[in-house]
Amino acid sequence: MKQHAYERNRKGDSEMKTSLKIEHPGSIDFTMTITMPLSDWVRLQEQLNTTAYPASKLSEHIGSIVSKARKEFWENEEEQ
Repeated sequence: MKQHAYERNRKGDSEMKTSLKIEHPGSIDFTMTITMPLSDWVRLQEQLNTTAYPASKLSEHIGSIVSKARKEFWENEEEQ
């Protein structure tokens, strides 16, 4: 279990102490945003070519993003 404590005391403020306890971090959803060129997304999807979860699910979602981007930004494959 990880525990983070936060203390703050500014001039004129009363002291406040807080504590955050995380007992089951495996059940917490985390969000990560990644920005990179479409060509790198294609390469990453190829590298994640596996049936093992969660890499397989990530590869599936990347494939969907790449497909949508190609449809939106290129009229045909030769323009890439």
